Amino acid sequence: MHDDDGPGPAQPALIVGNGLDDISVFARWTGWEAAPLGGPHDSFVGISALMTVPEATGALAPGLYAGGQITLAGGVPVNSLARWAEGEWHDVGGGLTQPPGVFSYVFALGLFDEDGEGPQFPALFAGGSFEFAGGVPAEALARWDGASWSEVGGGIEAPAGRSATVNALAVYDDGRGPALYVAGSFNSAGGKECWNIARWDGVEWEPVGPGLATTVESLCVFDEDGPGPKPPALFAGGQFSRVRGGERGSMRGIGRWDGVEWSSVGETLNVGSIRAFATWDEDGAGPARPNLYVGGTINRAGSIPVNNLVRWDGAQWHDVGGGVTGFGPGSAVNILAAFDEDGPGPNPGGLYVGGAFYYAGGVYSKHIARWGCPLPPSPSCYADCDADGELTFFDFVCFQNLFAAGDPVADCDGDGAHTFFDFLCYQNAFAAGCP
Repeated sequence: MHDDDGPGPAQPALIVGNGLDDISVFARWTGWEAAPLGGPHDSFVGISALMTVPEATGALAPGLYAGGQITLAGGVPVNSLARWAEGEWHDVGGGLTQPPGVFSYVFALGLFDEDGEGPQFPALFAGGSFEFAGGVPAEALARWDGASWSEVGGGIEAPAGRSATVNALAVYDDGRGPALYVAGSFNSAGGKECWNIARWDGVEWEPVGPGLATTVESLCVFDEDGPGPKPPALFAGGQFSRVRGGERGSMRGIGRWDGVEWSSVGETLNVGSIRAFATWDEDGAGPARPNLYVGGTINRAGSIPVNNLVRWDGAQWHDVGGGVTGFGPGSAVNILAAFDEDGPGPNPGGLYVGGAFYYAGGVYSKHIARWGCPLPPSPSCYADCDADGELTFFDFVCFQNLFAAGDPVADCDGDGAHTFFDFLCYQNAFAAGCP
């Protein structure tokens, strides 16, 4: 989510990054309309990470930071990282690079305050596949304080003959204070043996238990019992099937770290890889707790057939509306994001799912889909209930569904009750048409 006008009146929008270089690869979605972000970008080959910095933090400038394989942003030469602010793109300190002839990528971005309550400001951390940051040696992970790039605590390394890669970053407090967890494909951090995941507290590196056996692709902090006594845990997803040295197949792509030890999560998932996490509360301010949504290449959760998307409620796995399909054996969920389209309004928002698919629960929705309650009608045209830009029979179906669900949006006449007169009110709005 990114708010272009900061404290101004506009609501934050959902920003989507694509992986094609023949179109504008950024779009802004408000919940009712889509629009390009910026102009044509002829050298955005793939966007892998997006992060918003809402206000200046020390020397770190505000804006939307975009990482991937990028060499030119709106006419500005950049290296794998660019910043969008005040209607234009900016370079970020020379960016992240490889030796000549080798492509560099940024896969993960995160903010972390290394000294907590101390005088330092939070810095931007970038992870990916690169060897230099602004010309400074920094393999796979680098720190940007707004003025200069630096290596982090001696750096990340891989076994001889391989390149280290950082795919995910997360800030997690295991009871000793917040620390930055760094995950990907590597075996050393700051000279210490750390297999594919490591903990950086701002001063030194340490391993996360025995580490994980193979590549980690995603990280997320989730509190399984909400306000209960159990503290939040760090969830890791990827291609691994066990902790390093552990029993093969004991984790199958997802593991839970509680600050002391790794454990499996519920019944076994049958996965190729876990690529994305998101926490989302389906009923907004209602009594239900947020759940953890997990995406990737997944075809079974315990005994339940699923299609690349599952929900963990803290005790068991659930299918999510039939999941996503239609891209053959390559069908996958690559990214998840919870987005509340009307901000402080009555709508609880939805879970946005992106990846390689054509269908979401049988609904044609190429590469991006929304799971959740129906969207409220467009603010610019109440009668266009399904927000497709046309007034059709399906708008009446949409209004009927909102009315049946007791959604406040269906209180067309604003009398605080759902009655026959709301249908008359909606019928009149439909007859009046849209501006």
